[in-house]
Amino acid sequence: MSDFVIIPDAASSMSQELRERFHVPDYIKTRITFPDGSAHDTTLDWEEISADDYYMSMREHKVLYKTGVGSIEAAAEVFERYLKIGMDVLSLTLSTGISGTYGILTKAAESLKEKYPDREIIIIDSLR
Repeated sequence: MSDFVIIPDAASSMSQELRERFHVPDYIKTRITFPDGSAHDTTLDWEEISADDYYMSMREHKVLYKTGVGSIEAAAEVFERYLKIGMDVLSLTLSTGISGTYGILTKAAESLKEKYPDREIIIIDSLR
């Protein structure tokens, strides 16, 4: 593997401080649907709702949020930012036991193989 970038998914919950410390410049967004039906991209900085409010409301059964995986195209776009400047990609995902993100990222990686044959994209399922 050449120079590489680490790209986690939004479930990693890495703070801005940790991302800077470990040189993690990007991440794969997923979707969250709020109880009012509005849908938003997830962010690692909890811009739409605080982590405490999110988890507390779920624990107390006050409200139910729905989460979903992002698109293959959006993931490929993130990967391609680094492939086109000559970097390989190491991506870490939420467990396949509870998320479909690994499958989406694997398909995104496959879609880029022909265009970047000398680059590597390694997707790691946190279940392992």
